[in-house]
Amino acid sequence: MEGKQPVIAAVTMGQSPRPDIVGEIALFAPGATWVESGVLDGLDEAEVAALAPQEADTPLVTRAFGRTVLVGEHAISGRVRLAIRDAAPKADAVILLCSGPFDALGSVASAVPIVVPGRVFDAVLTAVAGSSRLVVMVPHEGQAEAQRRKWNAAGIPVSVLCAPPYAGTDFVALGRRAAGCGDLVAMDCIGYSLAQRAAVAAASGLPTVLARSVAGRVLAEILGLQAPRS
Repeated sequence: MEGKQPVIAAVTMGQSPRPDIVGEIALFAPGATWVESGVLDGLDEAEVAALAPQEADTPLVTRAFGRTVLVGEHAISGRVRLAIRDAAPKADAVILLCSGPFDALGSVASAVPIVVPGRVFDAVLTAVAGSSRLVVMVPHEGQAEAQRRKWNAAGIPVSVLCAPPYAGTDFVALGRRAAGCGDLVAMDCIGYSLAQRAAVAAASGLPTVLARSVAGRVLAEILGLQAPRS
């Protein structure tokens, strides 16, 4: 990307724009231009309600109509594919603004890199966890059992704490709880902010890994941008 201002397409699972998320990820990719789109853009309340998670579907926490809404990963996977297809030709990289697993998404043909934060985050945690006891924070209790199954299958002891990112959650108190549960904290929601990570890390005294900043650093690496020192 030398000599060129890169363009990053951000696809949110809710309605765009999401300055609260993009504004912080952009800190790790200085000089980039951002274009945003949302999987729920243009839908009315009834159409969004029809995408709510059903049995066995992973609930995803996002924002629409100025409030928190729940959608199902499988329910929106087709719309996510379309959003990526539309965004990719306009950008040098695409990032999904969600750390959900998106197993149903599979591989999407694209001429530019697509950053799926959940997959990147899991790979990083698997690589660094070792024999550590993992404490995973998720935004909805409906995600907890899947997290336990995933990390138990990987042979990594895990405790799961539910911590909604947009509901006035006390992240200092959660950090103190985490201190008694494990050795490494994983904040597994792109909605968690840098300030929330700092609160958890200070209160727990534990290494704390944030999906949002991991995604930002990966984007910087892909695009050849100099991410700031933390």
